[in-house]
Amino acid sequence: STILERTCCDSAGKSVPIKIGLVGLAPPQTLTWDQRLLSGKLIAEDIVLAAEREVADLKARGADLVILMSHTGLGPATVTPLMENAVIPLAKLRDVDAVIAGHTHQLFPASNVDMDADIDLLRGTIHGTPVVQPGSLGSHLGVIELELAVAEPGCWRVVNGRSQLFPAAPAHQAPKDLMRLTEPAHRATLSYIRKQIGVTHAPLHTYFALLHPSGAVQLINDAQRAFAEARLAHEMDLPLLSAAAPFKAGGRGGPGYFTDIPAGPMAIKNAADLYQYPNTLVVLKITGVQLREWLERAACAFYQIVPGQPGQKLFDHRFAAYNFDVIDGLTYQIDVTKPARYSADGEAVFETEGRIRDLAHGGLPVKPKQEFLIVTNSYRAAGGGHFSAPAAAETVFSDPSAIRDIIIRYAADQPALAPIVRKTWAFAPIGGTEVIVETGPGSLNHPATIEALGLSPIGIGDTGFMRFSMQI
Repeated sequence: STILERTCCDSAGKSVPIKIGLVGLAPPQTLTWDQRLLSGKLIAEDIVLAAEREVADLKARGADLVILMSHTGLGPATVTPLMENAVIPLAKLRDVDAVIAGHTHQLFPASNVDMDADIDLLRGTIHGTPVVQPGSLGSHLGVIELELAVAEPGCWRVVNGRSQLFPAAPAHQAPKDLMRLTEPAHRATLSYIRKQIGVTHAPLHTYFALLHPSGAVQLINDAQRAFAEARLAHEMDLPLLSAAAPFKAGGRGGPGYFTDIPAGPMAIKNAADLYQYPNTLVVLKITGVQLREWLERAACAFYQIVPGQPGQKLFDHRFAAYNFDVIDGLTYQIDVTKPARYSADGEAVFETEGRIRDLAHGGLPVKPKQEFLIVTNSYRAAGGGHFSAPAAAETVFSDPSAIRDIIIRYAADQPALAPIVRKTWAFAPIGGTEVIVETGPGSLNHPATIEALGLSPIGIGDTGFMRFSMQI
């Protein structure tokens, strides 16, 4: 935390000093996700308790305003220890005048926000405190406006506040002097990311990655497995599995947030599109029980479906697609007629039998105590995304190489990429019940897949997603 000393003008035009207190916050889970980098160097504590202490300290040091700059998103309204997404409790803290949020890539204020808490979307406040969360990847500009009054000589107080979001303008509308200043770096960046690393014979996209096994996800799993096999060639006495997810597949990212790589030359930018995050590779030893729990967390991507009732939405857009792990080397079904074991954000666990059916390896049922090796990423291995099973598993190998770089090297080593998509998972049949599937409008450029999945176009909905009907 720190205090910025500035000067502002009152309504009479008089310059008056103001002390602005800032508190930087991140989820305590960061220490777990980046354990390899941070262990022994940092201590993580409860985000709400830490904020409460720092705010009180800033006020004691004379801060007129206190603003929380928090890499945490909208989550439960009720305070629990070591929360990951704690914006709602943070906004309720005494002497907090505004909150800048992040982490979950969501927008606030936005109409799709859960209204359980004291939220005013017109003013952009939570518990009366202005809050702004401007999405991700530069999609929006967040603005907080605070109306101040002099509480006593030399001291300010907030009498009113609001927050707003503004979509980022297209690049061609940017100021010319800014474009001129950044042009050399921009050209150098484009030159780098356009370098060819290989060729793909098949298009790689994620429009239907939550409906059936995807070639894009298969490529990630193939690259991970090949890397791990080369490093563990003389140490593997257990079957080797691989877990990967479609990192861009709509949901909270919106109807344009999908990977779509056409057949043909493949560049560095395509590898970055397949794998956005700087995660590194980890191999775990895991049991059959843990594998089932891992998949149950992924299976909460879907709403519970009532058999025979038409027109039900299938995808729960509150679920982040990067948590839809597909475990290559296994076969299994997802029964969406059953209640999920986890909430969409993974923060709540329910006592249900779960959705995973017919979990098998090599055609034989996976036994609870059966052991496997599984390749995954450092984020998931640390329990990121509220995956308790990999967090509890034993780490047998880790490598500092970024998985994105592993994919680049894998693509460069192949004469051509043509992932053989294995029939890893499918929905358990529920008697031909019609469900509504929402995906990106770009999916219409893949008519063969639409036909193979038996999808019938309905049209683009109010949220911009292309809607299809499908029989399960």
